[in-house]
Amino acid sequence: MLKKVIMYKYFNSMDELTKFVDNEEKPESAIKTFTSRIRYALMLGLKEKEIFFFGLLQLLVIMVGYVFWLQVLNWIPQDVWNDAQACINRGDDDCTGLIDLALYIWGMAIVVIVAFPVGILSCSIGTTHFLVSRNEESTILKCLNASFSNAWAIWKFHAIDGYITIDRILERLPKENDTRTPADIALEEAAYYAWKVGTAGMVPNLILGNKLIPSGISSINFVKSKFKEVASLRGAYSSMCWVVAISSYIGAIILTGVFEDQLTINTGEIAIGTFYTYMIIPICFATLSVVVVLRPLYIISICDLYSDYLEENKEEAELPDDPSKGRSALITFVILLMVLIFLSWFGLDIGLGQYFK
Repeated sequence: MLKKVIMYKYFNSMDELTKFVDNEEKPESAIKTFTSRIRYALMLGLKEKEIFFFGLLQLLVIMVGYVFWLQVLNWIPQDVWNDAQACINRGDDDCTGLIDLALYIWGMAIVVIVAFPVGILSCSIGTTHFLVSRNEESTILKCLNASFSNAWAIWKFHAIDGYITIDRILERLPKENDTRTPADIALEEAAYYAWKVGTAGMVPNLILGNKLIPSGISSINFVKSKFKEVASLRGAYSSMCWVVAISSYIGAIILTGVFEDQLTINTGEIAIGTFYTYMIIPICFATLSVVVVLRPLYIISICDLYSDYLEENKEEAELPDDPSKGRSALITFVILLMVLIFLSWFGLDIGLGQYFK
């Protein structure tokens, strides 16, 4: 429900979400259009090493966030997981209500907190393009200064987008008793794709200092003007991400088979905490491929296309340079991070695990 409310900020109805994609001209060759822009992005990445440095920092942030998320699994006793599985096997309803609530709340907290550094680093990647296009030296400090100048808007958008993205990833995973019809799944995918295409211009807008709602409006106008190019870039990027995801999923299955003894307890059930700890390996591979390679190239390509859009409309790209505006966002992030660290380390000591018994 929250996902639909967020999308309605940019689209009037779910029908418009699907029509936005379905009624437009489809790209003839997503890969071909993608590579025409990606060449520039790759050359820029090889020249400006900070681009992939920001990508590596994103990898570190996301994996640390995943380790924090693992803590909630350690709060839930294994017998609670076993009882929930037995309940599901009997066909009972609401077998995992409390577990689902804990995972959702803790997961949302992780997404919100991680969204701040991920957003700042993503926009720093795109800032490189705008600096170079203005014949200015691109440095780590200049890129971070521009991002921190619009920190709150960047944080809000990446928290929203992070929630929608992770929710979609989880919905795609195989699950028991899935009551959705193929039409329902197709509609959800169309809505998600419309969101990703419709917000393609958000990062360049946020880089240039626009606030959240104006960035959304500008992004829609940009996409309408450059729909074929944007859809081609997004389509190729998404296709490559699918390849990475499927490869990681297969790797997870193989890993489960190889380490079956280590993952099972005496009853023969999978130890949930141990299982997700081992899943760090395929998740790290997938994250590395996306945030260090694919996403930086996609961001640079979109920023390059957005520069063309500005030029056609006789507008100039002006980068903000007042990082002090992001001080309050940074302080808020540090406070939330401290709370997260405290709960991760001392959650069991203060009795959080007893609520699951």
